[in-house]
Amino acid sequence: MPGLSKHLIKQKLKAMGMHVLLCVIMAMISLIWVYLVWYPSPLDKAMGVSHIYLLMLTIDLVLGPCLTFLVFAPHKKSLKFDLSVIGLIQICALLYGLYSVFIVRPVWIVHNIDHFEVITANRIDKQNIDKAPAAYQYAGWFGPKYVSLALPKDSKVMSALITDNIKRGVIFSERPELYAPIEQASFSIARYSNDINTLVHHTTPRIYQKIRQDYSAADAYKQVEAPVKPVIALVSRQQHGKVLGLVDITR
Repeated sequence: MPGLSKHLIKQKLKAMGMHVLLCVIMAMISLIWVYLVWYPSPLDKAMGVSHIYLLMLTIDLVLGPCLTFLVFAPHKKSLKFDLSVIGLIQICALLYGLYSVFIVRPVWIVHNIDHFEVITANRIDKQNIDKAPAAYQYAGWFGPKYVSLALPKDSKVMSALITDNIKRGVIFSERPELYAPIEQASFSIARYSNDINTLVHHTTPRIYQKIRQDYSAADAYKQVEAPVKPVIALVSRQQHGKVLGLVDITR
């Protein structure tokens, strides 16, 4: 590198290395939060979060240290200012990336008769949210929760809801005022689920065998609709429709 002494290059590389280390620590913390809390597997693939977030994170990891290498000079008067600006830009980029995945994070997995639907934070209908039970008025920060739909039995009320849905472009699963504890749907979950043995026709033998090994109590499954790709919920009829976990059968 013309015009730069070996000593200065070593100092630049050392500063760059320290910056990389800090970036990796921040990246690991954010990755743990995103992939273990907001988007636990297989919801990361079902929601398509990886492509956007990992791209932004990679740019952030590469750009910051490279800029540090370029501006670093031990006796430069504006060094602190330059590094502060780079750090601020990186923090803003990281926060923007986190915010982007935060607003579309899955917050409810709603049971709707013969399937589940993943509802993201930005899809929640807030018009009548004050009528919802307290537990469903706020989207949680610590991963999605299972709920069921408690649709009205009165035909007139149901008709009014359908009309309102059409007018405002919402669906039942997006309306928290219709949510109820998942336990209330245990009979429906068990009754309208598919026998686990039929799963062998919809996935590879390897995945099927792994599912049977990892979820030995599962004797049924139901589809879970998500924005990017569907996954399945493994169910135990013997345990009154208990949901044992979500699985991606297309890997």
